[in-house]
Amino acid sequence: MDLKNAVEAFPNVAALDGVPDAWEWSPAPGLNFSGVVDASSGVLFQSHYRGKRDTRMDEAVAKFIRAHSGELAVPTRPLNPVSGFSAPGYSFDVLVSLPPEIHRHYEYENPELNPFVYVVFPAYALEFAGDEDEAEAEARERQIDPWVLDREPVPYLKMRFDNTRTQARSRGSARGFARHTMFHHELGELEGSPGSFVEFENRRHEVWRVEWDGGLVLTGAGVEGARRLDLAELRAFADERLRGK
Repeated sequence: MDLKNAVEAFPNVAALDGVPDAWEWSPAPGLNFSGVVDASSGVLFQSHYRGKRDTRMDEAVAKFIRAHSGELAVPTRPLNPVSGFSAPGYSFDVLVSLPPEIHRHYEYENPELNPFVYVVFPAYALEFAGDEDEAEAEARERQIDPWVLDREPVPYLKMRFDNTRTQARSRGSARGFARHTMFHHELGELEGSPGSFVEFENRRHEVWRVEWDGGLVLTGAGVEGARRLDLAELRAFADERLRGK
């Protein structure tokens, strides 16, 4: 497929200044796309975001793609964060690529183009383990909302829990991705709940368990024996382990 011709056929397309074989386009107001064709890999790297267009971000993404195309186009990885990315005015530190079978952006609109497209977006290293399988990659994409540039980081968090007092519990025996508001809510619900626990995991796959035994008791990675903490101390411990780089 002639990827350059395919891109130049997009609506409202224009060349991106300063980067060869790079373009920007907008199929609808408030929806901003940019793309880079990499001849060596035969891939179109495409990014998009909602809101006002930021040309500095588009240029930063395009230039990073030019310098790291080989690292971004890895078909065996369903989600691939590449470190070293930066853009003026933002604190993102990785650029993430999604292969065609994960993003499926053109699966119905242009199925002939879809296999040649990698979707990329700026993100934070603390949001990914780097070894996500397909289901986990899709879950993280939904959870962090990467198509909004002014978003806050969403640190990688998996958890499972069981509360004997409220009867709230997670499904199955495996930890699953969870929102931080839910995690902190369940930590607060442990008080006065004998036999209850919250188990959580960070992006390094370090795991901790909090139980109620007349108080909050923490065990897990790097913790000698069992530590008794109050709720504020426990939340600070968890946030440090989830946000640490």
